[in-house]
Amino acid sequence: MVALNFTVFQDKILAGTKRQTIRRRARCKPGDRLQIYTGMRTKACRKLGEAVCTRVETVLIPAPPLSAILLDQRRWLRGEAARGFAAADGFDSLEAFFAFFRLQ
Repeated sequence: MVALNFTVFQDKILAGTKRQTIRRRARCKPGDRLQIYTGMRTKACRKLGEAVCTRVETVLIPAPPLSAILLDQRRWLRGEAARGFAAADGFDSLEAFFAFFRLQ
């Protein structure tokens, strides 16, 4: 089992509206069981749920001014497709998505 920790988006995870995550390195592969937590390694640790990994893709978020997302080095997401991807990752806007990841 793979444990994933979330510091934000707990409400969207619990509501089932955040069903994907972007990580620096792949921590799982399709078929792996996932345990989803918040506050890991603290006294406030709480399990949010469990899931099964269904897909792993490489995500590239280019530097500005490009406002697109590249999946698996072959498929560009722009416009509505990019907004949908950002929403599935828990963001209220594409701008918030890019701002978050460009600060990382």
